[in-house]
Amino acid sequence: MEKEEKINIVRISAIVIIAFLLLFSLYETVLKNTKYYTVVNGELHKFEIINKFNGNTAEEAANTFLQEITDGKYNINNAVKTKSVKAGEPYLEIIDDNFELKVNIISDKVIYYRDKNFEIIEESNINEEQAKENMENIKAKYNISGEYTIRLIEPTNLGLWHAEICKKENDIFNIYKSIKIDFIPQLEKIVFLEFKDYIYTNNEAVISREEAENIAKTAYEEEDILEIKSEAAIEQVTDRKISSDVNYGDEIELENASDLITYMDGFKENRQIRNVWEVQIVNDDGRTAIYDIDRTSGTLIRKAFM
Repeated sequence: MEKEEKINIVRISAIVIIAFLLLFSLYETVLKNTKYYTVVNGELHKFEIINKFNGNTAEEAANTFLQEITDGKYNINNAVKTKSVKAGEPYLEIIDDNFELKVNIISDKVIYYRDKNFEIIEESNINEEQAKENMENIKAKYNISGEYTIRLIEPTNLGLWHAEICKKENDIFNIYKSIKIDFIPQLEKIVFLEFKDYIYTNNEAVISREEAENIAKTAYEEEDILEIKSEAAIEQVTDRKISSDVNYGDEIELENASDLITYMDGFKENRQIRNVWEVQIVNDDGRTAIYDIDRTSGTLIRKAFM
């Protein structure tokens, strides 16, 4: 009898050990070693995605941001909260009658903000220099990095001004690390924000301007060239050999972490933010053909006609 009990104990112990090893193996293969990559968030482990999705840090970040930008006027307590994913970026969307706000679930960074109830100033004598000064004050007030410089600033309707501020890489405006801002200059008040913070590859500049122009001329295939202009640029490159099972433009609402994992399993990131030459070929009729040439490989990555 005592011998049988010992055998049973050994069997149970063996089963427990085997079960533990199986679970550990499952964790290693399914959770720990399953990785995804997005141009927004970089390399992500499956367990990171699950933990961040189920946590509430994005809500905390949203409320902190909202309190700061509205001087404590609004909070997220009674707002409608939904989670969605688009182009490989999962985010929390928070909406009520006063505002709309989106926060990246992985990084807890705000990616979109709109004030629905801003005060309209119909008459404005603000000129561009004054608007730029107001924009710099806004940057200082909200601790926006000095690396962001004004690429574009112009008046809109309703007394608003629109600005686009970007980081510069090698003296080139990087529109993929940028903030679009609509603001009321007189009040130095932000009513709209949209952030881009993509991963910049910073690939080596090997291809010369002349080589890029020759590649573009070969692709153009016509002789009616009036003028060729080219400049260094930063552009989003898509590898068309990699096919995603989901549409980049689709905005998909998420009920739980499993929905997000299913999406990520079908999402294959095939974009990079790279250094290119943008070559413009103007023909005799005044039409322009635009070619983006990768500065490392010399690959033609985009063509368009104007």
